[in-house]
Amino acid sequence: GILATIPSIFNLSGVLLSYVMGSFMGWRDMTLVGLAFPIAYLFMWFQPESPVWLLQNGHSTKAQESLQRLRGRKIEISDEYLRIKENCDKEAEKPKFHIREIFKKLFYKPVLLCIFMMFFQMFGGYGPIIFHSVEILTEVNSPLRGENASIILAAVMVAVAIMAAFIMDKAGRKVLLSISGFFLIAALCALGAFFYIKEFQGESAVVSITWLPVASLFVYYGAYSLGYYEVPFILLVETFPVRYRDVMGSIGYFANSLFVFLSVKTYADLKHRVGYYGAYWFYAAVLLSG
Repeated sequence: GILATIPSIFNLSGVLLSYVMGSFMGWRDMTLVGLAFPIAYLFMWFQPESPVWLLQNGHSTKAQESLQRLRGRKIEISDEYLRIKENCDKEAEKPKFHIREIFKKLFYKPVLLCIFMMFFQMFGGYGPIIFHSVEILTEVNSPLRGENASIILAAVMVAVAIMAAFIMDKAGRKVLLSISGFFLIAALCALGAFFYIKEFQGESAVVSITWLPVASLFVYYGAYSLGYYEVPFILLVETFPVRYRDVMGSIGYFANSLFVFLSVKTYADLKHRVGYYGAYWFYAAVLLSG
């Protein structure tokens, strides 16, 4: 649980960092600073190759050297190396993946589960809200400055994600996902209700409840980070058969990227056609159906 959530925590930390930089930098300066991170990937060239890949391709000596370098010179790796080699030998004895196998229930059932999970994850409003939080806070005349509130919201996400990493194995995936979904739906309904009242009863009707959308965003960010952000990626590892894990993982991450793009791309049109309240209630309905 903890190990599988590390990428999500770093991802959310990146969102927090971008919000912090955006509070005092223009987009050009942020772009230049952002270039430092992909440039840092060049140093991966000097990292050792994966021992598993080396063994799968017949480079046993290099695999030992790579594993020793990864673990440290003073660490005994013999037992671990033998276990890895034994697993690689077992995998090598199995027939290779063939495209016809996508029609097997063992393949398509977990893939469909993964695709649906990614759909609900992204069409629960994450992309539109995370990318338009400043706009939302400005629209509701929040007493908090949009940029400052976004930083606080992102910090909440990081904090909850770290907490979730430590309780995920004890609480269970389904429990966290259910709790997360409940509070996400509640937050989206409350956010939609605020905009509905504002639309049909005017600004004066929401003067006394300007705290509601801010509170809704805090609940949304925290709840999303608790379950819906991390659990689908953990299920990529835990529900996929080992034999198909490489192919299924690629499909899962492709689906995630596709649904991020579609949810963000359609947000403006959705907001224009049904208003802010309709958009947020739509996302709530998607989560409820999931």
